[in-house]
Amino acid sequence: LLLQPITLNPPSASCFVCNKNQMHLSIDTNTTSFEDLINKVVKKRLGFNEPSIGVGDSVMWEEGEGADTDDFMVNLPKMLHALPAGGVGDGVTLSLEDFSQDMELEVLVHHREDFDEEKEPEGFRLGTSLPAPPKPKEDEEGQGVAEEGAASSSSSSSSPSKRGLEEVEEEGEPSAKRTKN
Repeated sequence: LLLQPITLNPPSASCFVCNKNQMHLSIDTNTTSFEDLINKVVKKRLGFNEPSIGVGDSVMWEEGEGADTDDFMVNLPKMLHALPAGGVGDGVTLSLEDFSQDMELEVLVHHREDFDEEKEPEGFRLGTSLPAPPKPKEDEEGQGVAEEGAASSSSSSSSPSKRGLEEVEEEGEPSAKRTKN
């Protein structure tokens, strides 16, 4: 047997174990049940075996040796926004632990209702970076349309395309939209 010294690969940017133990989850908190969150996100996608899930000082789910799951079963059918401790909504941080694997992770929740079924068939987006803001819907003329309930201005000068935005390419950086002075 011959051993050769090699340089280790750097930590993967998309690996929550290698990095800062923080992920972002975009999900519809009004229609997703806590049971779906546990099974589809925490166990299936993140690979937790016996997760404990909490918000702040409140524990909402606990599995594993010595855990009394009967106390937490009442939370399974609830929608995320209706959970104890104020619910799970936009901006809430979930604390996930799995003592069987010695893993800890913080998940920052972002409420989102519209998912592209081709790109996100699971109905959620999980990643290490902030989710992109939703794109405004366009009307027949290609202009941005305000969402229902959002304030809209009758002045055409408030439209992003009319406000003096232009694409600017700076050396070494990709194109970015900037306001003209």
